[in-house]
Amino acid sequence: MKDIQNGVFGSGISESISEFNKEEIDCLLSGIITLYVTGVSLHLFNKVIRKIFKNNMVYINNDNNKVLLIYLGEVKTQKLKRKIDTIINLFLPINMNITIYWDKHFGIIGLGKTMRLDEMVIN
Repeated sequence: MKDIQNGVFGSGISESISEFNKEEIDCLLSGIITLYVTGVSLHLFNKVIRKIFKNNMVYINNDNNKVLLIYLGEVKTQKLKRKIDTIINLFLPINMNITIYWDKHFGIIGLGKTMRLDEMVIN
């Protein structure tokens, strides 16, 4: 935690860490330690994001595994924006192309739940 507060992970992360509660910080720290030991970041990203954003879904593009679509199921606020940015910066490689969907899911053909006109984003 001291490394984060002292800016070892960057000033943005040290500034945004205050947005997390104790349980969320414990989850982040556990993930960072596991990342150092295993080096597997995408799995850890999914594990951490599931604990902090309960209704999330993460999709990897089948044609390009560097493209992630993240649905958070939350109304966008500055606090939540700082949280997701911190998690992305800690656990994902910088060469990932990430699109975040907040309270509106994108439509997936064949999955009726996502194809409601008033409740989806068309990109």
